[in-house]
Amino acid sequence: MPKRLSMADLSREQLIQRYAQRLKGVLDEIVPQSPNESDFRYRVNRVLDDFCEELGFEIELRTEYGLAGKRADSVFNRFVVEYAASRPESRAAPL
Repeated sequence: MPKRLSMADLSREQLIQRYAQRLKGVLDEIVPQSPNESDFRYRVNRVLDDFCEELGFEIELRTEYGLAGKRADSVFNRFVVEYAASRPESRAAPL
């Protein structure tokens, strides 16, 4: 039998859904514009930063951060985000 979600779990799920939709909206808006990595990273990081803040996570966002001898595009504490442009032929078909 599946575990029942508590009210706290439900509100957390709603928060996740809200930010997933917000992130999708940002991506739908900026991807067709073919932004450079810096502009793309700025817009996406704002959503991720707001999401972490609303969850009550104390994060320290770093961009172009040296990590293990390489550069990570964005680091939210221990969560590393690496942005890379994809070639049009490698993009997945829309759902």
